[in-house]
Amino acid sequence: MQPNLTIETTDTESDVEQKLVFPLLSERLGLGIPAEFIRTKPFNRPYDIGKGTRKRPAFIPDYVVWARSLPALIVEAKSPKIEAADAYEEAQLYAHALNSRFATGINPAAFVIGTNGLEILIGN
Repeated sequence: MQPNLTIETTDTESDVEQKLVFPLLSERLGLGIPAEFIRTKPFNRPYDIGKGTRKRPAFIPDYVVWARSLPALIVEAKSPKIEAADAYEEAQLYAHALNSRFATGINPAAFVIGTNGLEILIGN
């Protein structure tokens, strides 16, 4: 049986999260991360991110992937109407805020993904 590689329509942020990001993280043809290591918004702590007019109080990313009891990957999704770079920047800011809770030099949230369903940005 061949996998279905059809790209579904992603019109909203929720579509991007459910139809693109979660399968990318969890399916064998993606990163293959077990679902129990992927935490959604209700299971993640809010942090204030950004500064000035771009400040986001109590921000929670769409997904945080945990490895060995530490947050390793922050994922933020946006609707296709918003730039993927905005999602990537928010994921980076959240990773920085989260890492600041650890001792100097310990930065477990080392990887970030930002996407709008049309473009995926991956980095640290």
